Amino acid sequence: MNTRITKTLLGACAATLVVAGIAGIPQAVQAQDPYPSRPVRIIVPYAAGGANDTIGRLMAKELSERLKQAFVVENRPGAGQVIGTELVARSEPNGETILMGGIVHAINPGLVGKLPYDSVKDFTTVSVFAEAPIVCVVPATLGINDLKSFIEAVKKNPKNFTFASSGNGAPGHLAVESIMAAAKISMVHVPYKGTAQPVTDMLAGLVQLYCPSPSGVLPYLRNGKFKALAVTTAKRDPALPDVPTLAEAGLKANTVGTWYAFLVPSATDRRIVDILHKTTSDITKDPAVATAFANIGVTVQSHTQAESEKFVRDETTKWTRFVKDLNIKIQ
Repeated sequence: MNTRITKTLLGACAATLVVAGIAGIPQAVQAQDPYPSRPVRIIVPYAAGGANDTIGRLMAKELSERLKQAFVVENRPGAGQVIGTELVARSEPNGETILMGGIVHAINPGLVGKLPYDSVKDFTTVSVFAEAPIVCVVPATLGINDLKSFIEAVKKNPKNFTFASSGNGAPGHLAVESIMAAAKISMVHVPYKGTAQPVTDMLAGLVQLYCPSPSGVLPYLRNGKFKALAVTTAKRDPALPDVPTLAEAGLKANTVGTWYAFLVPSATDRRIVDILHKTTSDITKDPAVATAFANIGVTVQSHTQAESEKFVRDETTKWTRFVKDLNIKIQ
């Protein structure tokens, strides 16, 4: 056979084998697409308008600007966050669907029973990037100015006291359960659907204690309608520097604070997790962001990805045990 023809045939065969070989290599190995290359959804498992929604939108704006791609908040409320959380757990692990989770993500395994996902195993925590205390307030008309006096009043006339929460198993509900267990008192729980009506009924004197995040009650603390008894975190809140912690008020109870985190499906590529974590960390170091958070009673946090992962795991263990020990059920 002509030598030139033979070389041509051999070259064609080699090229065919190379192309076939490349076709057999996974796309991720051939070349890594830049992330994010398409719009990203941030699933907020709450209705629009609350603190979680506000924080989610602020973070979405910052992520969009820094990563040059659209990050869009999608509100998926319902079933105590289960609907939105399951959506993320079942989504493609490509970094295009992110959960903005919080303490309820850690509470639900003990409260709900059988979930359609595993709160720990089905997710990777990208970053725990902010926290807020729970502040326990009473109507100013009650005439009680500190936690010790409140506990004494409940012990004397327990039938005269009820406490409100934004829902059974909500952080504020567990905060009061922790206080009651430590103080050995009992009050009737009045669970509401949301945060607006408890404030209205507190102002009307229909309930005597409410423990929400500060953002919903700061105006009423400032105008003197409510009196703050304590914050339930380990440290005082910068937005409420004169309000003592439970320990400072003389009560040894579980600390309870709301927190905000980004989580993705557990199979998400490590490269994507690292990009999201670094960008989120950069955002929380921005003084303008810290100020915006502080204005709604939230403090930015800086944790490594491993620290964030451990924090969520530990919170889940802690609250699952607490809910089961007190036999708290969804009503």
